Amino acid sequence: MLKIKTSSKTVNEDYVAVEAATGVSAISNRHIIGIIAVCVLSIILALPYGKLLPASQSPLLSIVSQKEKMDLNRQENYLTSNDQDVENEVEIAQTAGSEENYDDMEVPSSMFTSNEDSKAEIDSTNFKSNQGFFASKKSTLNQDNASSEVLRQRFEGINDSINIIGNNKTNNAIAKNDDPQAQKLGAIDKIKNLMAEKGINPEDSLIANILGTSSKPLNVNKRPKGQWYQQTVHKGDTLSQIFNYLNLPFTTLKKIENASAKKDLRLAQGQIIQFYIDKNNIVLEMVKPLDKDNQVRFTRNSADDKFTSVYEKTNAHIENPKSVAKFADATSMPLAKEKALERQKQEELLAKEKALMQARMEQEAKLAHEQELALEKQLAQSLKTRPRLVLGMIKSKESFDKAAKRAGLTKTEIATIKNSFSGKINFKRLTVGDSFRILTDGIGTRANITAMEIVSARNGRVTLYRNPSNRMFYEEGKYRPSAGAFKRFPIAGRIKVNSPFNPRRMHPIRHKIVPHWGVDFKVSVGTPVYAPSDGKVKFAGYMRGGGYVVILNHKGGYSTVYMHLSKFDVKKGQSVSMGQVIAKSGNTGYSTGAHLHYELHVNGRAIDPLKADLPSGNTATANSLRKQFDSTVAVLKSDLYKSSLAAR
Repeated sequence: MLKIKTSSKTVNEDYVAVEAATGVSAISNRHIIGIIAVCVLSIILALPYGKLLPASQSPLLSIVSQKEKMDLNRQENYLTSNDQDVENEVEIAQTAGSEENYDDMEVPSSMFTSNEDSKAEIDSTNFKSNQGFFASKKSTLNQDNASSEVLRQRFEGINDSINIIGNNKTNNAIAKNDDPQAQKLGAIDKIKNLMAEKGINPEDSLIANILGTSSKPLNVNKRPKGQWYQQTVHKGDTLSQIFNYLNLPFTTLKKIENASAKKDLRLAQGQIIQFYIDKNNIVLEMVKPLDKDNQVRFTRNSADDKFTSVYEKTNAHIENPKSVAKFADATSMPLAKEKALERQKQEELLAKEKALMQARMEQEAKLAHEQELALEKQLAQSLKTRPRLVLGMIKSKESFDKAAKRAGLTKTEIATIKNSFSGKINFKRLTVGDSFRILTDGIGTRANITAMEIVSARNGRVTLYRNPSNRMFYEEGKYRPSAGAFKRFPIAGRIKVNSPFNPRRMHPIRHKIVPHWGVDFKVSVGTPVYAPSDGKVKFAGYMRGGGYVVILNHKGGYSTVYMHLSKFDVKKGQSVSMGQVIAKSGNTGYSTGAHLHYELHVNGRAIDPLKADLPSGNTATANSLRKQFDSTVAVLKSDLYKSSLAAR
């Protein structure tokens, strides 16, 4: 039972009945506090950090910064770990091979090379089906002709009966006749008499019934004189287009469509359509082929009549089939000539307008070309004295490329900047107010870029410095030189092997040799995977069997493969340094459990990662290169923010 308490206090009650006059809120204090907390948190997260407020005060950026510091610490621990100590503590499971993924995919050898990848018509089918349809209907047409003959015989019998109406003895004899045919004729006489009393011609009524139309039967003798024309169907023609081209009334086409069956008006290329036109340019008949032997004819007596469709043999509408060759071309119709003359006038007007427009466009293009040459000359003269520091800001309706070009950067320099910031800045999402500064080692466009910075509302401040030793760009504190070193394991901490390298592995289910070209490390999902040496990403994506896969190409013909990842933090074409986190382990693809499948290839041939001879490198040289880069950053950092270097 629900208890409702009427009170002026709201302490422990979930539901409170409050009198309107008391003014007490029906929401409890804890609910009010929760609503206020959500509002305050939403306001904090929505504040424009990086514009009105310092980016360092943003809680989201603080979380990202902490993650980056954690990754740097992990990389530092991975780089300072001693491979020999780790190798001595490697644990190979007693059940090695029982937990492995037996469906690891075999990576194509092409993946281990350092080369980059290279960069409403006429339905003739329906016409054929129509041919088959009408071929199957030949017997039906013959039966219809036979039925028509029987009807004519019956009409003759009716007329004979009319001549003897009034003779009761004869009528009684017919009525009492046991012959079935005679009985039918007697019934017809009765219907004939009734219809005659009402002024209805029974013969005309029966013909209308057979033809499926209420219009009067055709009287060929009263048909106005006219002339036959013919039109050939071309590719892409429709009946509507043909009528429009010949300037025939659209209402005539609609009447023909109303009298036609579903497939009667389907056109095929090469067909010849014939029109019978009277002296008033009225279409009285239209003949369209159905197949080689049959045609459909739409006919009427005058413009006020409806069309009637007649199915007949080809050329049955004319006495001499050879006269078809003498039919005039449909374009010679009076209405078609008027339409052709109108089209010619329109084409002449369009040609004149086109010529005027072409001349105007050529003049405008010439002026634009002259202005462009003048601007290029002025820009070239200006770029010769371009200062060491180039500053720029994106304006309204402006892309980064356009803003950079306006600031004085060349196409080659713009491409270098975009490639260097790849994976860090999305240049398509830069907005108005985002700025950049580019530092070079000399005056003019022949100087080399030594430092660059982009400040955006979305990504904050990202600064890159060029390393003199390899001419690549790195963020401050993120250069991890390996001096040719190659670490044995792509993961840190204690190593446990579930399945070792085995080119003669016997598959326990298939009972045949299925090589295992790598090593399976037992790790939990989300374990960081590190680059064991400097290299370049050859592939980063999804592969059937391997799940999420990353392939790195290293110097000296070395390549490494990482399978069944939960995610990867690199993309194809990106350069990586030893110790950089490239992915997280997972359980994707054809995997029986969380693990990392790791392969090592030398010149395209798979070798055992646990036994391979790897380059040891020189630790002293690596430390020297790192200190040299730190010193370079200190100098470039000072020059990057000297406003005096931006003055001409």
